[in-house]
Amino acid sequence: MQRYYFFSTWANLKQKIYRENEFCNLILTFGTRFVWIWPNSHIRFMKKKTLKKFQRVYNQACDLIDAMKYNEALHLFTLSAQRGHRPSMLRLGIMYYWGRGIEPNASKALHWLRLAADKGSSAACLNYAHVCYAYATFIKEKESLMNEQAWKYYSKAARKDGRYYFYLGLMCYEGKFCIDKEREHHIKASMLFFAEALSRGDAESALYLWYISTTRGKTIEEYYDEGERLLELHGKAKDYNNWAYTLCTWGEYKKALLYIEACLAMEDNVMKNPNYLDTYGECLYGLGRMDEAKKVFIECLNMYRQRDERRRIYETEENIRQKFYCLYS
Repeated sequence: MQRYYFFSTWANLKQKIYRENEFCNLILTFGTRFVWIWPNSHIRFMKKKTLKKFQRVYNQACDLIDAMKYNEALHLFTLSAQRGHRPSMLRLGIMYYWGRGIEPNASKALHWLRLAADKGSSAACLNYAHVCYAYATFIKEKESLMNEQAWKYYSKAARKDGRYYFYLGLMCYEGKFCIDKEREHHIKASMLFFAEALSRGDAESALYLWYISTTRGKTIEEYYDEGERLLELHGKAKDYNNWAYTLCTWGEYKKALLYIEACLAMEDNVMKNPNYLDTYGECLYGLGRMDEAKKVFIECLNMYRQRDERRRIYETEENIRQKFYCLYS
């Protein structure tokens, strides 16, 4: 059974329904001080300030994350998430997925991200879809189910922010969720989604439209120019990094190097996110600058170890093994 919360005030009547598990609750807010909570079997009464308590707990947990006290942060996130605090559910799911301070646990990550997504969080929808899409690649017996879930929650996220139509286009482009098995039909469907995301301001969609037109022999440079314009206007460091990483996957290492260097030039971005170093290492490796690439990958690995992001540590170690046939510590 699902739980529904109805919010009401004296001034006006609002309804906001979101889901949890097991019970069906009615919350009525009177004035500014008190909240009635009516579960199936009993009624409780509490002050509004109690509802803010878990936000304070959440903020304390975020401070503990910054201080790298992951076990304490995990405990606080779990406390507030179990009581229905949506941001805590999202952060808890992300912690379990990336294994920050703990062993990665996909089932718990999916559980908490799904709960947060069903409560209406677009960020949780996006992250839940990312995890489903990632695991569809590794768990072949559940590939169709995971892709279906990814499509469903990417769609939910896209309805709230049109830029996320990019991910629906990406799934079509890679042939992960199309009824028709014809590759050409996949491409046409992906172009529709990419065009929609581009109209909402997504720069990476322009990059894919440019690449698709190039592979078809009808290069449309206007797409590339539009993507660059959007990057200059609204692009953040992660947008430059995504652009560079995508170019790397297509073997466009010289172009990718320009964007990742622009990303690294932004203030303090390297210290905040070692993923940018990973992309930089891929660019250098693709250009044959092996010694420089080794140093960058090792620096990236050490940063992940410092942050205790265990999934990233495992992935980077494996990447180094495959590229250089040994593990640098």
